[in-house]
Amino acid sequence: YSVGSAIYVYGIETSDSSANISYYIDGQFSGRTLYRTSPVNEDTYNSLLYANASFPSGQHSFEIKNGGDGGITSQLLFDYIVYTRET
Repeated sequence: YSVGSAIYVYGIETSDSSANISYYIDGQFSGRTLYRTSPVNEDTYNSLLYANASFPSGQHSFEIKNGGDGGITSQLLFDYIVYTRET
């Protein structure tokens, strides 16, 4: 649980894998990150994978689900989360 009004998830997008990542706030689906292997062959560091600043300030649960429904595999290289709160 965290107390906040906005959340930002950062990670590494790799050039040799794809991702299917879902995000849930208070148990409700809130967004998805999809990316596929890049032909550039460069990893992207400090990549903003998810941002949400549209929920009310207060106590919330936040969940990251790696991989899609039906057993689809996915790679998540999590870096860090930033959350903000009103003072």
